[in-house]
Amino acid sequence: MWNISNLKNPIKCLEYRVSYTKLPKQTQQQDVEQEWEQIRTAITEAANEIIQKQDKKERSEWWDKDCQLAIKRKNDARRTWLQHKNQSD
Repeated sequence: MWNISNLKNPIKCLEYRVSYTKLPKQTQQQDVEQEWEQIRTAITEAANEIIQKQDKKERSEWWDKDCQLAIKRKNDARRTWLQHKNQSD
């Protein structure tokens, strides 16, 4: 997950735009896969350097075993209904 809040900073946003636009020049002998790999690498490196990754958010303290069980039961019931599509399910 990228730290999108860094893009709200106008200076960081400009740095990111400038850094990923410095792509290597294309040659006629390059195939599409090589070109895509270079573009992807440039964008990913720029994001790692400037935007950076954010820490994984932890679930709220109210999320517990009861919530997990309720969600599992709801999903199981939905799955059963989708398979049979009758009101009793």
